[in-house]
Amino acid sequence: MRYYSTTLGTNLKPADWRMKLVYALLWFIPRTNPDFEVHFSSIRRWYLEVDDAELPVRELGLDGNGTPITAGPWERNFGFWTDSGEPLPQDRLEEIDRTEFETMWQRFARLRADITHVSHVA
Repeated sequence: MRYYSTTLGTNLKPADWRMKLVYALLWFIPRTNPDFEVHFSSIRRWYLEVDDAELPVRELGLDGNGTPITAGPWERNFGFWTDSGEPLPQDRLEEIDRTEFETMWQRFARLRADITHVSHVA
C-alpha cells in the first residue's frame, strides 16, 4: 500500500436547492455517502490509501483545520474516491507516511465515536 495527500476534488460546491429537491424526489434510491456527502464541500485535503494497482482503498477528507470529517469506506458510506474504481492521477498526489494516514484514521474513529455517544445521550 502507498499513502498520499491531495487537494484534487476539493472545490466542490454545497448542494443548492435544486439538488436538494432532486434528493427529496429520489429519496427511495440509496445514496453512496448518506452521512458524509453533506461535508464534501468542506474538504480541503484528502488522505488516500492506494493499492498496488493505484486504486484508492481507504480515504479521509480533512477540513481547513486538518480535522478528518469524512472517511470511506465507513459504515454505510462507500467514499468519494474509493467508490470511483479509477486510478488517481500521480501528478496531483503527494506521498505521505503510513503512520500519518493511520493516525488520522484513528482520530476520525475517535471523533465519530464521540459524536455517536453524544447523540445517544441527548
